[in-house]
Amino acid sequence: MNFDLTDEQKQIRDTFARFCDERIVPQAAALDEARAFPRALFQELADLGFFGMRYPEDVGGSGLALTAFALAPAEIARGSMSLAGAVAMQSLMGTKFLHMLGNADILERLFKPALRGEKIGAICMTEPNAGSDLDSIATTAKKVDGGYVINGQKTWITSAPLADFFTVFAKAGEEKKLTIFLVEKSFKGLIVGREIHKMGVWALPTSEVAFDECFVPDSHRLSQAEGDGEGHLRKTLAEIRIITGAMGLGVAQAALDEAVRYAAERKQFGKPINRYQAIQFKLAEMATDLEAARHLVYYAAWLRDAGRPHHKEAAMAKLNATEAAARICDQAARVLASYGYAMEYPVQRYLRDVRFTLIGGGTSEILKLIIAKEVVRALMDAGMEVIYTGLRQTPEAVARMALDEDVDVIALSSLAGSHLPFCTKLKPLLEASHLQDKLWVIGGNLPAQDHDALRQLGFTGIFPTGAKLDAIVDYIRQNVKEA
Repeated sequence: MNFDLTDEQKQIRDTFARFCDERIVPQAAALDEARAFPRALFQELADLGFFGMRYPEDVGGSGLALTAFALAPAEIARGSMSLAGAVAMQSLMGTKFLHMLGNADILERLFKPALRGEKIGAICMTEPNAGSDLDSIATTAKKVDGGYVINGQKTWITSAPLADFFTVFAKAGEEKKLTIFLVEKSFKGLIVGREIHKMGVWALPTSEVAFDECFVPDSHRLSQAEGDGEGHLRKTLAEIRIITGAMGLGVAQAALDEAVRYAAERKQFGKPINRYQAIQFKLAEMATDLEAARHLVYYAAWLRDAGRPHHKEAAMAKLNATEAAARICDQAARVLASYGYAMEYPVQRYLRDVRFTLIGGGTSEILKLIIAKEVVRALMDAGMEVIYTGLRQTPEAVARMALDEDVDVIALSSLAGSHLPFCTKLKPLLEASHLQDKLWVIGGNLPAQDHDALRQLGFTGIFPTGAKLDAIVDYIRQNVKEA
């Protein structure tokens, strides 16, 4: 197994690291405070070829693998999450469906100029009552002569006030299935509404968008058939989640760097605070959190590049990296103490901006559900009967269901860092129900330093994030048979 970057990957990382240090960092705070979209930096990144990195050469791109591409937004996010969010949207969701599904006119007139930074694309999916729940999308597209009439309201649309075109998800056909349309800003009935004021990413505008009898010609139905929108979306979600995880790595690195710098300069009782064990422990935990997240993000990207199953790993990578980034930014603020609360230091911006990564590409709760279902599916495919209890169960509920169903295995998934207190409460409940002889298995975000404590509690099968589903299946099958 080789963890070294290739020469090409090093060149990409170094190019964007240098751009971050020389061009982004010096003006990131000012752009943020001015709430000003970083148009000049946006164009400079276009000139560097950023928007075309994931697209083939025949359309003006460079055809890079995802593993190489992910290095770039990580460096950009280290300087400014607002800029990283803008360019990631442009290079993925804003242009992806045009490349996949657009006709020759759309490719020449909109897609290729977008790769050059001359036009900006946005995607309209989220609605006031529909986020991750695609079935709840209420925007409709009614077939008429020559095209469709779209009606509905979208919200949380990134770059909407600046966008030249919008990729829109609406329900069409008799069965009201999700269908993809392209709406240009000149189309009558397109309304860019109020801007949403956010806690962070101040330099990246986010707005409501409405469609009021908006006519879209047949040429602008991107879907090859009515109702194929969800299938096309799911093909791109893994990539979006991996890149969101990479942006989390970037802001986490910035927070760690600032904490390390401050701890070396700040003196208490005659010596720098980095000489004190309490601060050393914080920095060590932050660095370890970041390194573990980095490996999972690039592992998921590598799986995708290799054409191997990767959807579960992409969800894990995004979940782990963004939650780790949030913890690291919080710990950095604690290292700086009162200065972590001061607007003159960048940590407050990191702390605000990191929330952006927790939402984009699916919330942590949605990702946990996806991961859990992948594990359940693997167990069922192996011929096991699985009683899936869902998320956020209490220890009491787990013990009660295990007893009622007379299970052979009690398997937990924990990705939020609460496994030790949960399992400590669960153990006496299982013992009271005479379930101590059952096989106890746990998986998820389980740091190595917690494994001994979990074994002492009675968990024999411990599978940290990134464990192979086949290994989990084999372990359960073997140990249940032995029992």
